[in-house]
Amino acid sequence: MTFFESAKRRMIRGSTLVCLCLSAVELAAGDETMNRTSHDNPYNIPVYDREIVLEFETPDDAVKAVLKAEELPAGKKTAFSLRWDDTNPKHIRQLHAFAPFGFKGNFYLCGAMPSYFQEVLEKKSAIGSHTLDHPYMLFQDMNEAFRQIMEMRQRIEVTYGTCVNAFVMPCGIGYGFAPLPAGKKINALLGRCLQRSGHLGSPEPQPDVAERLSIPSDRWFGSYAFSIGDSNPDPAVFREKLAKSLDLIRKKKSPFGPYITLGIHSWQTEAGFRLLEKEIYGKYSHNPDWWYCTANEYFAYRYQYLHTRAEKVAVTGKKVKFRITGPSAPELGSDVPLSFLCSNKIVKLLSSTAPAGISGKRVSIGHDPEHDLPVVIDKTKNGVAEKAGLRIVMKFDKAAHAMNITLENTGREPVTALSVLLRLPPCFEQENGVLRKQIASLGAGKKTMIVFPVGAESANEVFSGSNTCFYLQADFRRDGKGMRVHADKILKRKKTVCACPRDHAMALGPFPEKYKFPDDFGKKLSVPGTPLKDVGRLPAKKWHKVTLAGLGPIGVDPSLPSNLKDAAWVLTVYVLDFRAEGTETVHLFRWRNGGRFFLNGAELPNDEKKLFLTGKAMKGINRALFLISCPAWNMGSLIAVSPTENPMDGFSCLPIRQ
Repeated sequence: MTFFESAKRRMIRGSTLVCLCLSAVELAAGDETMNRTSHDNPYNIPVYDREIVLEFETPDDAVKAVLKAEELPAGKKTAFSLRWDDTNPKHIRQLHAFAPFGFKGNFYLCGAMPSYFQEVLEKKSAIGSHTLDHPYMLFQDMNEAFRQIMEMRQRIEVTYGTCVNAFVMPCGIGYGFAPLPAGKKINALLGRCLQRSGHLGSPEPQPDVAERLSIPSDRWFGSYAFSIGDSNPDPAVFREKLAKSLDLIRKKKSPFGPYITLGIHSWQTEAGFRLLEKEIYGKYSHNPDWWYCTANEYFAYRYQYLHTRAEKVAVTGKKVKFRITGPSAPELGSDVPLSFLCSNKIVKLLSSTAPAGISGKRVSIGHDPEHDLPVVIDKTKNGVAEKAGLRIVMKFDKAAHAMNITLENTGREPVTALSVLLRLPPCFEQENGVLRKQIASLGAGKKTMIVFPVGAESANEVFSGSNTCFYLQADFRRDGKGMRVHADKILKRKKTVCACPRDHAMALGPFPEKYKFPDDFGKKLSVPGTPLKDVGRLPAKKWHKVTLAGLGPIGVDPSLPSNLKDAAWVLTVYVLDFRAEGTETVHLFRWRNGGRFFLNGAELPNDEKKLFLTGKAMKGINRALFLISCPAWNMGSLIAVSPTENPMDGFSCLPIRQ
């Protein structure tokens, strides 16, 4: 059995879990309308009832009246928004280009949190998450992937005081070994991370994003997303791709509804921005059939549309009382109203427990003030009460496999409608990745304790490279205002050394792309047993282990700063020793595909269109050498040597003696 066979079996079992409903393990006594778990509410998001009384022309019309949620607000036919990735100061110029024409968009930030992005919210656009460090997520240890997703969401919410429900994957979801069976299983684990993170969707160029992530299409939403050129926008390409997207919407082939997204990066020159203003934003604004929205608004609306019920509860003459049961705004990430179409003309709106309006047969209902978005969002250090006045202490009971949460109200007013949820790292394979408790009230100066059983931790190697991080979110009301407090608990653990490329590959570099290696460098060094000799005194010219934190089992990175400020591309050498039981075919996997590759003293012909190069192993110790070319800004890659076309089913790797 190869090293990865046991991992593969566990991954198959684990990946099926993300297809199941995420219901809570425990529900505290309290408001029962907040504790409904069903097909209508698969994430067990707190739900509540709104009541609306409508008057019709005749008693017969009242008896026959039925409310049906509309796929888009106010009878619109297409939702349209913009997507702009990374923390780029040019985004503000982009905002100034489209906002005057009524367009909206999401700016998907990573890394730094500049204050000037507050203007995005002021102009009614939104901010989404793009991870902390923009890593290749397919390369990551899955616990690290979860940390990248969750900590960025928390950082955005606390910095800008806004809820986040939209996420886009760094570098997309189609690279590396994503098309392979093993890649699909890793994508399913990324889907598990995303389902636990509180996001609801991602406008990716792949419209089948939910299927790729193994998430049911009623719980994760995509878009017909396309670019028309990050640097030189092309209006002809826009017209072509828009027409194709609209045709698919007309044919109702969309798994996520009638939603289109334009853009990826704000790399335009000033001439490019002016072209966008004239040929796109100016020409395609004010279309009466379009809903110009943010991804936050669309995803929140879509979730409500699929998971809200309208029930007729009383008829009195011409009057009908309807009960609207659906998710509350804080976890939707937007307070966008939901639109209903009635079977009969509505004469008058008599009363409503939430903001509402009517027009003909249409009624729109928003969220009542007791279930609106938080006005204060805070993050507390373990045991420290911050501005929201809620002290949170998280302690992990390893023996009981439980997280103990102590909550203390340090404010002068009681907190009410306290919804506490714990987001588990993906190494905890139970279907209940988000655990919830509802507490009706916590008085001033009072404490309460919650115990969340989390189950046993998986031994799967895809979780072996980093710490485990638990994330707590507490939504509550104080003095009539909605508030949110984030907290986390990081459990440090000793890294498990596995017989995988990450733990045994030796690296040399990075070097400038024009660096010249001796002609016989690869052939000589790939002979098993050949000593690894440094080629200089600088750290990059000395052989070193791949030590970058958070890498998955076949992820590699030179793990040294390049100091090559003028180099767009760099070269890195990786050497990997592995053991084979006999003479057999070897599948050498490498991503990135550019470079030169050697096996046991021979160079393998490189076809950059293929994911695998093939050669012959010999019985005993073998050596593969990867000379990989990659951009200086992101030097990560994937390498493996396997008996099958499954890089996660690799030969056992060995320590290399220098």
